[in-house]
Amino acid sequence: MKAYINKIATIGIVFLVIIACQKDDAIPQYNFSDAIATSGDKRIQRDDFASFADLSKGVISRTWTIPQSASIINLEGRDPSEMDLIQVLFVEPGQFEVNLKDEFIDSAVELDTTFNVTVLDYIQTNFDVISIDSDFYEETPTQITMYEGGTITFQDVSLGNPNRRKWTLPGGDPSSAGGISIEEDDQVSTIAVNYATTGTYDVELISWRQYPEGAADTLRIPNYINIVEAPEPYQL
Repeated sequence: MKAYINKIATIGIVFLVIIACQKDDAIPQYNFSDAIATSGDKRIQRDDFASFADLSKGVISRTWTIPQSASIINLEGRDPSEMDLIQVLFVEPGQFEVNLKDEFIDSAVELDTTFNVTVLDYIQTNFDVISIDSDFYEETPTQITMYEGGTITFQDVSLGNPNRRKWTLPGGDPSSAGGISIEEDDQVSTIAVNYATTGTYDVELISWRQYPEGAADTLRIPNYINIVEAPEPYQL
């Protein structure tokens, strides 16, 4: 947030706060004598809203500026300049700004502050194979065939900035990973899996976002890994 206040006034209070996904319009009552502006950069999910509250005293003019693709959902026929709380709905993912300008009874006091809002898309789980370490392998969109003892490295490339993930890798070592905590799940965003036993195995990845909350999405590819017996070394 960038803000400037030309003069600290004893006539009132400038207090700004942003609350994401808060469904209650109630604003706490404060009794400050100084001019204060608080930071409020926020992350929310697409098709959710963030609430912006202006608790300033002595305001004679207020101007809210929101992105063109966003909308104020609690207008109820009012002019936004009359509202000290607006709920802004964001329907597109991306980086956005919400700006508030206040003019006060004391003309020496001004407030011009901008909040940065990151809007994340819904979780869409996906993974890539970034390397295959084997003397022999064949790769198609639906299956990887390789000799026993080979190693495949998977990478989570899910959309929507997930910070949680769980791999299920039957036939592999490890056979599962993640689903424990944000920190430990981050360590397995890329994972190397060794397949020592012949057979055909599924690969499953579940990804989700803990904050802002994003519903889990699952990608499961049946029979994706086909492990075949390696030939005996040729002997003279």
